[in-house]
Amino acid sequence: MNAWIGPVGTVSSMHTDNKFNLFSQIRGKKYLVFADQKFSSLIPPVNKVMFNSSKLEVEDQEVWENSGIDFEDCVVEGKFLWYN
Repeated sequence: MNAWIGPVGTVSSMHTDNKFNLFSQIRGKKYLVFADQKFSSLIPPVNKVMFNSSKLEVEDQEVWENSGIDFEDCVVEGKFLWYN
């Protein structure tokens, strides 16, 4: 099991996970962006080693609007649990 804990203002790169996840937001808020796997070819990886992390800036709305990628976004707040 892995756990990632971040302070206020933590930003993660756009990435994929190859295992099932349990996401919990205990306190505060988190902005999430989801893109369908069919758009994978439009999401450039950082490099060959970091193939599951993208160069796209999650918080840059203009990048998403001009990318050709259909996406969904949402904000989750404390006491939230999600499994995929």
